[in-house]
Amino acid sequence: MLRTWRTRNLIARAWRLRQKVPGVGLHFYVFPCSLCHRGIAIYVGYDFVLTRSLAMHQDKGRLEDQLTADLASGLPCNLLPRCVGVSNARASYDMRSSMFMGSKRTIFLTALALFFLPLFARAQHAPFAIISDTHVGAHELVYAAFIRAMEEQKTRIIIHTGDAIDKPGDLRQWDKFWQITGPGKVVHLAPGNHDIDGKGSLTAFLTYFHSLYSSFPDGDTLFVLLNTELPGQRSRIVGEQLAWLEAELQRPFRYKFVFLHEPLFPAVYLHGLDRDKSARDRLHQLFVQTGVSVVIAGHDHLYERKVRDGITYVIAGGGGGKLAPFTNSGDFYHYIVVARRDDGFSFTVKDIKGRTRDQFSVNLRP
Repeated sequence: MLRTWRTRNLIARAWRLRQKVPGVGLHFYVFPCSLCHRGIAIYVGYDFVLTRSLAMHQDKGRLEDQLTADLASGLPCNLLPRCVGVSNARASYDMRSSMFMGSKRTIFLTALALFFLPLFARAQHAPFAIISDTHVGAHELVYAAFIRAMEEQKTRIIIHTGDAIDKPGDLRQWDKFWQITGPGKVVHLAPGNHDIDGKGSLTAFLTYFHSLYSSFPDGDTLFVLLNTELPGQRSRIVGEQLAWLEAELQRPFRYKFVFLHEPLFPAVYLHGLDRDKSARDRLHQLFVQTGVSVVIAGHDHLYERKVRDGITYVIAGGGGGKLAPFTNSGDFYHYIVVARRDDGFSFTVKDIKGRTRDQFSVNLRP
C-alpha cells in the first residue's frame, strides 16, 4: 500500500489555514510518488490560473485523468525530481485531494508552512547507496557485482557521483549502464568528466537526465547534486549554478548532503576543485555557513574520508574504474550504504567481497 502520511499531513496543515473569501480559490492536490512510495507530488494553483482544474473539480474522474496526464508529462515527485515512476502513475497512485478558499494572507501562510515543513517532518527514509566512477564501457564487472549486492539488500535508490560511463557521449555505453543497473531503481547522478566533456556529450547526458544539477528533499534532509563538468566551468562551481546553490542551501533542512564528482580536497594534487583554490575555498565556506553535514565526491579512484570545519568530506571513487596506483588503505573497490537512524544517518563502506571497510555517522543536528 502506498504510504500517504505526508499527504494527509500536508493537506491537514493547508486545511487549517483556509478562509472562505469569494473569488479567490486555491486548489491543493497531494499524492504519493508511484515508484518510491515515499515522495509526494503537489499540484497547486489559483482558480483564475488553473481554470481547467477548477471546472473539473466536481468531476473526480476527469480531474484524476488530468492529474495523471500531468504526472506522465513530467510533474515530479518531491523526493525524486526525475523519478521514473511518474510514467506509471495512471495505474498506481493513490490521490488525496482538497480545495480551500483563502485570502492573499492565507496563501502566503500556506506557502510559509510548506517551506518550513521539512524542519518538523518525521522522515521515513529507505536505505540508499552511493557509488562513483563505474566507467561502464571499459570496466563493468565490479559495478554489476555491486548492483547484485544492492538488489540483495533491496536498495532501490542510488546516488552516483559521476563517471557512470567511460566514453563521454557514447549512447551505447549509456544503454549498457542502464542495462546493468536494471529495472525498479532510481539513479541520481552528479556527472563526471567521463559523462560530460563538451557540448556533444552534454546533449547525450540530457537524453537520460533532465537537469545538469538538482536537489531533492526527503523529510528533514536535503540532497544536492552539483555539476563540476559544465562546459567553460570545469572544476568550479560558479555563476548561475553557484547562485542556485546558495539559495538551495538556505532552505531550512536539518540535514544537508552534497554530492559532486570532483572533490574539493582531492587525494591527488590539482585533480579536483583545488585547481581554482579561491573558488574552492568560497564553496567550502558556503557549506560551513549553511550547515552542510556531508560532501561526497569521486574522481580519485580510491576511498578517503576527512573532516574539515565540522563537515565530513568523502572521496568514494572505487565503483569499478581502474584503481589509483596507491599503496594505501583506500585503494579498493567500494560503495556506500546509507541508513537512517533515530539520531541521524549511518554510512557503511562495503568492498567487493561484502566486507565493511569503514563506518561513520551523521548525528542529529539541533
